[in-house]
Parts: sequence; C-alpha cells; structure tokens
Amino acid sequence: MTNTTVTVDLDKIVERVCAESAWRAAHAPEVFQLTADNRRLIALFTETGVNDLRARMSGYVDFWNWNPNIESGNLTITLKWLDPDGIVEPALQSAITEALAQYTLASFYGKDVSYHHTSWLKHRAQVMLILARLFAANNPE
Repeated sequence: MTNTTVTVDLDKIVERVCAESAWRAAHAPEVFQLTADNRRLIALFTETGVNDLRARMSGYVDFWNWNPNIESGNLTITLKWLDPDGIVEPALQSAITEALAQYTLASFYGKDVSYHHTSWLKHRAQVMLILARLFAANNPE
C-alpha cells in the first residue's frame, strides 16, 4: 500500500488571509490590512497553526514537513493510509488551507473579537473528520 501525500502552499494561505483582511479593512477603516508585504508575519502566525494541527493529526501522519522558506509545497503531509480514488486529498488540502488561514486571521485580529476563531475550530474539526473517515475506510471491521 502506498501512502497519500497532501501538500499545502503558503501562497494560498497568504492569498486567503490577504483577501479576508482586505474585506475587513474595507468595512472598518481602523482595522490594519494585511497584504502580501506582510508574508513573513503571516507565516509566523501560520506556523503556530501548523504546530497545532500537527499535534492533533499525529496519529494519522507518517511524514510531516513545514518549510515556509521554499517556493511551493510549504507544508507536506504524508498520511499512513491510501486514498485510492484521490477524493480525500483535494478535500483535505482545501480544509487545511482554510483552517490555517482562519487560524492566522484569528491570531492577528484577536480570538475573542472575531469570527475567525470559530471558523478555525470548524475547519480544524473538518480536517479531523476527513482523517477519521479515511481511517475507517482503510480499516473496515
């Protein structure tokens, strides 16, 4: 059996964070707007979210690599189970990207005053549900 590898690009997270930040700044001029120039700051906040996900996903992961200094594939996760139809990989990639973007936004704008923290919790739970379903599909009893 071969493992399933999921890659997430920091550029996608930065793009999502900047889009949401622009929306917030357009509706509240006093809010600081994150831009692509703040990539390093965004990467620092994202890294904390990556560490949180890594701890939660550890039972499902065979290999994990986070490197914000490379051009693409900044987060590479190899799961212990096969995704024969290739259905889980894009869903997991999308859920992880959104979870990390929301974690970054919640960290920057404040967990207590924004809906980003709730969105982070929702997407983090979605990631874990996808992994649980993948595990169940590969271990029928």
